[in-house]
Amino acid sequence: MTDTVFLRNAAISAVIGRDCWHREKSQPALISLRLLTDIELTGETDDVVNTIDYGTVYKAVADAMTNSSYPTLDAFTEKACRVALKAGGGKCVKGTVMLPKALLQAEGRDGGVRCEIEMEATQAEAVAVRSKTLSIRNLRLSCIIGVNKHEREHKQLVVVNLKLYDPPTPDHTDYQKALMPVFKHIENSSYQTLEAFVVSLAKLLMSDMGYVKVTISAEKPNAYGLVDCPGVEITRTKKSSPAHSSPSLVVNE
Repeated sequence: MTDTVFLRNAAISAVIGRDCWHREKSQPALISLRLLTDIELTGETDDVVNTIDYGTVYKAVADAMTNSSYPTLDAFTEKACRVALKAGGGKCVKGTVMLPKALLQAEGRDGGVRCEIEMEATQAEAVAVRSKTLSIRNLRLSCIIGVNKHEREHKQLVVVNLKLYDPPTPDHTDYQKALMPVFKHIENSSYQTLEAFVVSLAKLLMSDMGYVKVTISAEKPNAYGLVDCPGVEITRTKKSSPAHSSPSLVVNE
């Protein structure tokens, strides 16, 4: 079943973990939902009663999540998915919640922290989480990067995006605090190539911060006048290693 009914960027405000100033205060959240269904009957009959009513889904999610309070983004996203499944009557939902102001170092509507959860309805009205990813979007920091003389003398802007697969769920989320090692690593780095830069970030995230799989992209938006940016993207997975040996990283095919 590949048909979907979706809502994109329903804007609400809620307490979701701690904000970029480490406070338990309301912050904006953008909720997007994709519900798997079969629209064949509605496509033939043009009758809304035969499909998922996205108006009903939106109202249920907005009523349940607006001004709510959750200790983690994970719990908030899971709850939004559960409400959408119950209101829509679907069997599977992919829910995404973006916190555009969760990080001081992230910019733009697409910047910030994004949690994506895929949830499936099972028997006896139970639900099961099939996958979870955490994305850190549009980090904009400056560092020494490049081989040219002027690049070795002056810091330049880099734009970094991270995707963390099946991350552990903390007691509460404070992304400004949790990602501080990443911010410091970027700002203190001095690499000649983006390739070495992203590999060093992968090692930090996996060897030091405990993530098992990561995708990292990095761009230099000011490198060329007539090009938006050059960039590099990698995916790395932590491979099980024999006892007493250091963790190793492998490329995902």
